[in-house]
Amino acid sequence: MHHSICRLLAATGTAVLAGAGLVAGAAPASAATALPTDLLRQLVVEPENNSPAYERARFEEGIDANGDGCNTRREVLKQESTVPVRQGGSCSLQGNWVSYYDGATTTNIADFEVDHAVALAQAWRSGARNWNDDQRRAYANDLDFAPTLVAVSSASNQAKGDKDFARWRPSAGQQAVCRFAIEQVQIKYRWNLSVDAAERDALASFLPSCGSSPVEVPAKASVPAPGGNQGGNQGGNQGGNQGGGATNLGSRLSAGQSMSGGQWLMAPNGRYGLAFQADGNLVAYGPDYRPLWHAGTYGNPGARFTLQADGNAVIYARDGRVLWHAYTWGDGGSTLRAQSDGNVVVYRSGGAPAWYSGWDTGQRAGAGSRGVNLLGR
Repeated sequence: MHHSICRLLAATGTAVLAGAGLVAGAAPASAATALPTDLLRQLVVEPENNSPAYERARFEEGIDANGDGCNTRREVLKQESTVPVRQGGSCSLQGNWVSYYDGATTTNIADFEVDHAVALAQAWRSGARNWNDDQRRAYANDLDFAPTLVAVSSASNQAKGDKDFARWRPSAGQQAVCRFAIEQVQIKYRWNLSVDAAERDALASFLPSCGSSPVEVPAKASVPAPGGNQGGNQGGNQGGNQGGGATNLGSRLSAGQSMSGGQWLMAPNGRYGLAFQADGNLVAYGPDYRPLWHAGTYGNPGARFTLQADGNAVIYARDGRVLWHAYTWGDGGSTLRAQSDGNVVVYRSGGAPAWYSGWDTGQRAGAGSRGVNLLGR
């Protein structure tokens, strides 16, 4: 049996059932599934930020959460042994381990290290700098979602360091690289961590080569999302949805609702979506993270997209300037919908379309109808 499956079963049978083993701030894994590219589409895209500077001590590693005498590292090794593990005093372990990064095997735990697949320093730069110490402790000791912590050879762990998928990949072949890519997305989704543009592009280019099988959608940990609500009630926003972060708002907005950086709408079939990115750009995406249409308003962090109470779809800059609008005012019953054909449409209350992004039927990308980018005007 594949050691990651053994690990997942072991986590279910120990950390979850023995309540003392749970770490505050983490959450058990979910039974939902989705395509990896769909999970990637939900991540906030923003540059990594190391201000304040990373401090490893802010992540309390190696705790003994369930009081059984084995710290987090030993719990991972117990769960990932490919043979039944034998445990002695002081949590000494006998077993067999395989490093999926490079294919190395060992029966000596001194040869292996337990890696945070998304390294602590990378997590810090991708959002964990904004967490409290309890949340960082939960991340550093997350035994409830198997991919977060993995036993690998010391050599491969040192080679990886704190690099993301754009800068490092396992050497053990395509299957290992696919596993690493998928798990990077799952972990960042679970822990509300952002990706930078290079990482997003590398993952979006590679993931289609891994097939089209759905993967587990992990339960969200209780931590703040990056990006978030920067704009407040700016530029005529009439209320509605005030949340921030990488959040699925369903498939439609009603007049008076808005989106902030990192929020998105998903079509009912799950293949198409409309993302309001942390850089302020409104983008309609197709399968495999393929952009179909965008408003051209990137470079405006803190912007807000709103379907106003008068029915007009508008992107406002943080300072209230209008960056783009769809000329759709005049109907307070309007709705904006992400459709399963790839089109994004503002509908009047009577059902007539007032604006559309363009559809993907036959792999065509539309140019939109009457939307105006006001940048530079």
